[in-house]
Amino acid sequence: MEMDFGVLEFCLRVMWYLPYLLSSTRSFAHADDFQSIAAGEEIRAKIVEGTAETVILMFEYAFRLEDFSGYLEDLHKVKIQLHDAGSFCEMYHHSQNRELLKDLHKLINDMRKGSIQLLEYQAKQKLKDLLLNPGDAVDHIDHPVDSFCLQGTRQNVLRDIYDWAEDTKSPTICWLPGLAGTGKSTVSRTVARDLRDRCLGGCFFFKKGAGNRAGGRTIFSIIAYQLALNFPPVRQYIIDAVQEDPSSVMRSMNEQWRILIREPLNKVQDKKFITVVLVVDALDECDADDRRNMMALLTECPDVLKVFITSRPEFDIEAHFARHQQLHREIALHRVKMVDIKTDITMFLKHCIRKFLLDHNSCHRKKELQLDPDWPGSDRFQALVTRSIPLFIAAATFIRLIESIYWAGSPDSRLDSIIDDSHPVRSAYDAAYMPVLDPILNGTPAEAQGKAYDSFTQIIGSLILLANPLSMASLAVLLGVEEHDVAGTVDPLRSVLDVPRDDGPIKLFHLSFRDFLLSKSAGDLKVDENSTHAKLASRRLRHLEGELRIEICDLKSPGRSRFDIDQDTINQKIPHETQYACRYWVHHVIGSGKQLQDNDEEHQFLKRFFLN
Repeated sequence: MEMDFGVLEFCLRVMWYLPYLLSSTRSFAHADDFQSIAAGEEIRAKIVEGTAETVILMFEYAFRLEDFSGYLEDLHKVKIQLHDAGSFCEMYHHSQNRELLKDLHKLINDMRKGSIQLLEYQAKQKLKDLLLNPGDAVDHIDHPVDSFCLQGTRQNVLRDIYDWAEDTKSPTICWLPGLAGTGKSTVSRTVARDLRDRCLGGCFFFKKGAGNRAGGRTIFSIIAYQLALNFPPVRQYIIDAVQEDPSSVMRSMNEQWRILIREPLNKVQDKKFITVVLVVDALDECDADDRRNMMALLTECPDVLKVFITSRPEFDIEAHFARHQQLHREIALHRVKMVDIKTDITMFLKHCIRKFLLDHNSCHRKKELQLDPDWPGSDRFQALVTRSIPLFIAAATFIRLIESIYWAGSPDSRLDSIIDDSHPVRSAYDAAYMPVLDPILNGTPAEAQGKAYDSFTQIIGSLILLANPLSMASLAVLLGVEEHDVAGTVDPLRSVLDVPRDDGPIKLFHLSFRDFLLSKSAGDLKVDENSTHAKLASRRLRHLEGELRIEICDLKSPGRSRFDIDQDTINQKIPHETQYACRYWVHHVIGSGKQLQDNDEEHQFLKRFFLN
């Protein structure tokens, strides 16, 4: 073979660059400022641009002598003058140079990954600056593992949804209606999780009483954020749209839909862009005006977009889909065959009972305190299944009651109380929630019942009507009660209330508990919605009168824009209960149904703090 000195020259150049490249990489890795990092990336990228294609070919063939002719052919295709690589092979087989080339190959791969990561970082930072924070919308990420469908359950429903998502000829919208407690949100979280690496564009989980998640003002800017992160082809179009009009994220829902979703997706649908699926959960918990507007907008979806929606079968939602039957496919969760519901609930309860048995017996080493392996026995287990059907929320509530350390008695006594059929129930929700309230209704001495009922309706009634969840401490401040009074009322209800171990906000496990307490089914513990809202509004005004002052954040610059004040400063200077009162006192005034009058407390408050 003839020796081509171009080969040797190229290889020697690579060897010469390698120590510099490695040292440069280390120095840039320790650079503190972003410009230095970017400069390092630019230098490395230029070097890689000149060497990567050739080096990749070298390593693809691994310098196998038996395939040398094919190796040369590929090198000629990229117009590299390597006519004779015999000497290069000898040099490669020299151990020191072989290790250097391996380092270079690894370095090239690392640089590629680093460049991609840098671009991703830059894009995410730009999106965070341009769009709203989506953290409060990604509900499924913050939920534990058991908030997804148990493997083997809901198989037919999930199969129908995935078939719709993958069928290019299927309708734009898939609607999953279902009664409260039938597991719609669990299905939504499962669908979002399973589609995440395939075609999920974004998701939004509406939730009444959870701030921004109770309305549609931010849904499209939050979905645009997720869409831009998940699908790079549309990312730059969204960034360009917001940079061109920064106010677009604060505009009306119609404008956000047009600027942030529809137009960017229209620009990619001619580029063989895959179908993107959005997941919108609990549409019925969105403000009525916002949801009607949103349903109208979704009739104009770009061809590359599909939307999976869950909701209760509210009249306005049903009426909308009835008028646009050609645009949607319906999979009614409450019309699933009863035999399938029974099978799924049975599987769920068996799974939970097995887990409870393991935990209980692990905590009680004494044999006499342990439960039998077949606990609770076939008959009582079937009674528990029957009591749960058709609501998954009932089954989940019963399991939390059995596991509860706040409900006195043995597991047997708790279970017997749940499946006791001597008390007539008017609905499946009675069956789910009356066992929770029974210790308060029937376990309180007669002379203390009045006080217990008042405390319950004041504390729990306020909690279920909050526009945004509050911690135990903040709720106590706003209600003017001691924190231990709140704890004493909340603790027996941990099977229906999510009470964090730290000072986080208390949340309902399911909205149906709120609905139950506002209905006559709750009996003496029924919460009067209007009067509770009125009390909350009045207390919040009094709270604000004692807390509001000029320069509350101590900024020393009155003309500073609100958007220039970071959230940490606000949280440090303004307590959560005061922030809540500022944002939501009007919400409670509206909820009270009160007719405002001249010189009433609302009028006096506004004159004092807004007109002076």
